[in-house]
Amino acid sequence: MNHRLKSLLWLRWQFLQSNKFIVFVFVLSPYIDTYLLRIFDEIAGGTGTERNLGILISAFVLGAFAYGHTVALTSLIVSEEKQKRNIRTLSIAGVTAREYLISVALIPFLSAIPLASLAPLVFGLPVTNWFVYLILLFLTLVAYLCLGLVIGLLTKNSGQAASISILLMFLSMGLPLLYDIYSWLQLPTDLSLMGATVSFLVTGHVQLVSVIALLGWLILFAALAFWAYEKNRKEEG
Repeated sequence: MNHRLKSLLWLRWQFLQSNKFIVFVFVLSPYIDTYLLRIFDEIAGGTGTERNLGILISAFVLGAFAYGHTVALTSLIVSEEKQKRNIRTLSIAGVTAREYLISVALIPFLSAIPLASLAPLVFGLPVTNWFVYLILLFLTLVAYLCLGLVIGLLTKNSGQAASISILLMFLSMGLPLLYDIYSWLQLPTDLSLMGATVSFLVTGHVQLVSVIALLGWLILFAALAFWAYEKNRKEEG
């Protein structure tokens, strides 16, 4: 890790320390809410190991707390920095687009990956292949991080970024809950950012169309994130 990236990560840490409410809402509360859902799962399911209920709540945790909060936190960090017109300053200091984007995405990723990884275990859901699940989870989180970067870089202020992020969070929350209820929602969900992980949890195997869609979203949003960074850097100049 080079000196510039370390300095950027220190700046991100200072931002979080000065915004403890954001830390509570986007970093700590997902774990608290998951614990409360675990209690509900035990009450509703007796032993808490019924597969259907486990799938439902695990997918909800992934969509709402892991994916949704990842987008919201990432876009909020970027939009706050954009409002302060810091992107051009960092660029002049020698910070590259790759270093900037990694520094923004790293903290949201590290806060989300333990929760998303452990959700099936917490709710007693047997995972057929943990290696495959973790690979799909990693790719999905990176895609959501790139989406959060795009939102933060292209919106005018943190209010717009928050509004769009909340909408996406509700979509990420609702699609898994309705996936097994309405058949007409299964294809849109399979083709969405979270389709690969949701379909894997539900069916126990990888759906090729979902993986292809995920890779397509990942490439698209990664390219847009780099483009949006360069656009903002030039506009601030």
